[in-house]
Amino acid sequence: MTDVAKARFPILPVKYFLKFPFNSSVCIQKLSCSLTVFHGTADKVVPYALGRQLFEQAACTDKTLVTIPGGAHNDLASFKEYQLEMERVLGGIALKQGE
Repeated sequence: MTDVAKARFPILPVKYFLKFPFNSSVCIQKLSCSLTVFHGTADKVVPYALGRQLFEQAACTDKTLVTIPGGAHNDLASFKEYQLEMERVLGGIALKQGE
């Protein structure tokens, strides 16, 4: 959260304003389940570079980063890449449960 705030407001001392900084890096390093991350390259809330950096820190071995060219923060569902990968991921879950 601190890195996102710094990216958006580079001249402000953001660490003093964040009551709950939520360190995603620490959390994702403890992850052991499958992980699929969708991130748009045009995201102005969480810069793509920060999303990719966080993805790379994930400790799990079964992980996928789905990059949506031109995708912003709240419009990923309108992209074909998102829809196809979501079908694949959710289809796999449904198959596992039905076994």
